[in-house]
Amino acid sequence: MRTDWHSKFYPLGNHMSVPSNSINHALQLLFSDQSLGADSDVVQQGVSAIKQHFKQISRDKYGYTISAEVTINALGYDALFKQNIEQAQHYFQANIDSFPSSPNIYDSMADALAANQKLAESGDKS
Repeated sequence: MRTDWHSKFYPLGNHMSVPSNSINHALQLLFSDQSLGADSDVVQQGVSAIKQHFKQISRDKYGYTISAEVTINALGYDALFKQNIEQAQHYFQANIDSFPSSPNIYDSMADALAANQKLAESGDKS
């Protein structure tokens, strides 16, 4: 069994504020493997690597299934925000293929399709 140790100094903290601040920080560290940014190594390897990552942490760390759906959806919205509609649609379609009973993923794809229509209507070809 491996023990991770982290410490952090809260220079503006006091006896009353440090517990709540440190619990928040601890939870962020504990579950950081579920938060994959668009520039992370796993994401750069594609959707199948993201799914594999969640299978691995589910098996090796948590002992129950952690779904990749939320992370893939967030990556789709990140791409959509950056107006990379094709990439957003890729992520949303991956979720539709993997989690077809989730209503949220269809709403997300609708957002991408609407954004694509608005982009096409504006004449922007970027």
